[in-house]
Amino acid sequence: MNAALRWDPRTFLAAFALWSILFSIGCFSTTRMFDIQPVFRVLRDVGLRESFWGAVTLIDGLLLMLTLWMGSINTRAAVACLSAGLWAFVGGTMVWSGSLQGFFSPAGAFSILGSAGCVAATIQWANWGR
Repeated sequence: MNAALRWDPRTFLAAFALWSILFSIGCFSTTRMFDIQPVFRVLRDVGLRESFWGAVTLIDGLLLMLTLWMGSINTRAAVACLSAGLWAFVGGTMVWSGSLQGFFSPAGAFSILGSAGCVAATIQWANWGR
């Protein structure tokens, strides 16, 4: 196997879990974050409040942290795959919202790249499980 594919993705996913937890803190810190920040315009139009997204991202971050150190490889892969879907959606809405208003959202791009890293971790763990 290629040496570049043998690294353990737990370090990356632990850092991405912290990103998820920081995002949830931002959602819980104010009830008007989606109204104040223009990058969340599309996410606001979904119709769910900041507290919902804060709870979902907090659960995501905590699940990523817990399964990285205590779960089996299959559990890690499943949680990373769910996290990839969540952050591809959130990051995509942030980038789309920014593009509608004429600016680029680095946080949205980071979220999309992080979801790609979660997919890579899922693929790697699926290959390890064979």
